[in-house]
Amino acid sequence: MAFQHGKGTGVAVGKYNLTTYLRDVSVSNDVEMAETSTFGNTYKTFIQGLANTQVSMSGLWDGGTDASDEAFDGLITTDAATPLTVAPEGLTAGNVCYAIGAQQSSYEITSPVTDVVSLSAQFSSRLDSGGKRGFVLASGAITATGASTSVDTGAAGTNRGAFCLHVTANTHNNTCDFIIEESSDNGSGDAWATIATFTQVPSTTTTGEFVLVVGVVERYLRLSSTCAGTGSATVVASASIF
Repeated sequence: MAFQHGKGTGVAVGKYNLTTYLRDVSVSNDVEMAETSTFGNTYKTFIQGLANTQVSMSGLWDGGTDASDEAFDGLITTDAATPLTVAPEGLTAGNVCYAIGAQQSSYEITSPVTDVVSLSAQFSSRLDSGGKRGFVLASGAITATGASTSVDTGAAGTNRGAFCLHVTANTHNNTCDFIIEESSDNGSGDAWATIATFTQVPSTTTTGEFVLVVGVVERYLRLSSTCAGTGSATVVASASIF
């Protein structure tokens, strides 16, 4: 048994690492239940309907460049799936996380006369993908072409894979390409193959992207990068397997 203190939690939203601005985050999954009870039943019976994932977070307001207000204020009007990674153990490769393609549904700023200015935001899942358990695949600075250490997800997925890429800082003077690769045996006999491709990242550009892949996802995953020129890109990549 290994309990986890909340202070180590990491959160990336779009092109922002918001870990140092937030104080609370929750991932809520629920499934609609349609009643099928008939005469003769002693207890009510149900069948499962549609599932839903909601993510709520709150923390401190900061109006600076690339800070919390810029992040949430910009996303509230974005009609697209925003990559969202919530990692209770922290944004370190191999740690458990929840990789979600979500849309921000609310943003609230609270400014009390006797306390610090705070904020809260809520997101809902999109693109037929929810908040399933997954893993951080890579985290940190990427300075050259190569592949991250592979992550063992425990078992292949049979339905779909949700993949998030967060490029939170970038000084590369040329383009970077990022892909997710899969293998059933960690590349021992089953060669690494591309399962998800992210849009090419231009020089010095920060960005975030969510990719949903339908079908089988193999047990072992890694992030591979091809970076031209020189510089460094700070990246978080994550995956949830269904």
